[in-house]
Amino acid sequence: MEIRFVTWGTYKESKKVLIALELKKENYKVNIYTFDESIANKEFQDKMMTVWTKGGAVDFPEGMVQIERPLSEDSLLPDDLRVEKTGKIRNLQNEWAYLLLTEKLVESIVEEIKDIKQKVFDSAVYVKDAFEQTKNIWEKILEHRRERNINNDKVDELKTEVNAIFDRLKELRNEENKKYGEQADVIYTELKTKIGEALESINKNNPAKELFEQLKELRNNINKLTLRKPSREELHTYLDEAFDLLKNRRNSRESKVNDKRIQDLTEIIFKLEKSLDFDKKDLDFNKRKTNDRNVNQLEAKLREAKIKMLEEKVESKEEKLLDVRNTLQAILDKQK
Repeated sequence: MEIRFVTWGTYKESKKVLIALELKKENYKVNIYTFDESIANKEFQDKMMTVWTKGGAVDFPEGMVQIERPLSEDSLLPDDLRVEKTGKIRNLQNEWAYLLLTEKLVESIVEEIKDIKQKVFDSAVYVKDAFEQTKNIWEKILEHRRERNINNDKVDELKTEVNAIFDRLKELRNEENKKYGEQADVIYTELKTKIGEALESINKNNPAKELFEQLKELRNNINKLTLRKPSREELHTYLDEAFDLLKNRRNSRESKVNDKRIQDLTEIIFKLEKSLDFDKKDLDFNKRKTNDRNVNQLEAKLREAKIKMLEEKVESKEEKLLDVRNTLQAILDKQK
């Protein structure tokens, strides 16, 4: 996620200025740098756009004005600064608030893991509640990863700490490990059977949309349910064959349309609908979660920030989808 942004704007509605925004995560504030048009030549503008926004250092000319604003303000910019890209500024504020909340969330999870680890390693016997606590916090981490609140690198770091706790309890969990293996075998057999049934449905030319949704659900189950690594990899390969078969069937039908422009627009609509559907489901899921009494205040704030960000994304994608559909229809009408 970008923490620097540069755009042109106006000061007091008349004076043209180059505006640079920089998130300061350590104090939850935003530095705003403004450069009058007279000192922001093209060379400086290009450096700010290509170097500074990527984290590089750029020497600021004399005459630069710096403002510091809390991220909690209703608007990132003061009233006397205006930009054309108001939507981008609003999105930046939502994304930055979300970023800081996720980092605070990670800090709270790290502290919780630290407390559990100390209890486990200070004990000479199996601590049953520690096992449940560790399992619950790992599930919480996975849930936040699925919701993209924690990135994969940080999940890997947390996984190392969680695994250390599980390793300490491993010798006293033999019976649990046997149950784990039995459960994985049952799930593997069920998922493989369902993939086989999906392949049969594809060969019978059943509706592609329903099949695609079915395959997506199977992919999610393979990723989240209890499976051994080799079994999971085998199921992914088997499922890839089903996706390829469905894709080839769809492509064979679309090959009748020779106009590449129509094909490109159709693909764009498909991806937008898929992405929009995902965001709507994600938004609906997060709205339902607002009534969950088992979340702490930090997680509630994080969810509020995410809902706001998702609402912006859904509105933007709906507008774009309508525009692409109108463009496609105009082309089709011309071919009549």
